[in-house]
Amino acid sequence: MATQLDPTSTSQTTGETEPMLLLDTTGSMDWAAAAGSSVKRRSVVGEAIVIVVEALGAEDSQAAHEEGGGGLMCVTFADGTAHKLGDLNSRTLETLWNSITWGGETWVLPGYEKALSVFHEEFPTTPRPTLRLLTITDGEAKDTDRFVSRLAQNSDGDVYVEVGIIGHGVEHDRALAAYQRVAARNPRVSVTSFDSQTDPQVLADALLKMIA
Repeated sequence: MATQLDPTSTSQTTGETEPMLLLDTTGSMDWAAAAGSSVKRRSVVGEAIVIVVEALGAEDSQAAHEEGGGGLMCVTFADGTAHKLGDLNSRTLETLWNSITWGGETWVLPGYEKALSVFHEEFPTTPRPTLRLLTITDGEAKDTDRFVSRLAQNSDGDVYVEVGIIGHGVEHDRALAAYQRVAARNPRVSVTSFDSQTDPQVLADALLKMIA
């Protein structure tokens, strides 16, 4: 679903934005979202995505005419691999979400590369929308330095990366610091902390604001 962007867009873009979800599916996403909580991180994210998909579907009048019903394209990453999960919409969300295998360590660069590949498959020529890549993770990536170098390349000038970090404790704090360093070097990267957040509505509201 593409939405209007401001008129300062370059000639290489259409003046619209295309949101995409880049989702960490590592084993730690099965851990508690907050200390002493029984709520799992992936459960908070899943419930938040339901809210986001419903909101996007209500705004997307063209979705019924798109293959598969349109929706929020999702790419998952874990353990050095990445997969195109597909368009998340009211008809597909439950099936696609339940198909995810959770496990492995955090390597973000394969996910980023896969997301770019999927985006350029959908929009093969310029002008194209500006990609807003909503990245949800709960840990510091093992390839953060390589990710920083990749983001510094000018070829991805039509891409904005919005990183939301969930979880709590030392791993959350390390991930937050790592991505803040990325954002400090690249104005097209922003970071939001969801430290100990167990309310999916809070996460959903923030994700929708990132898209807007």
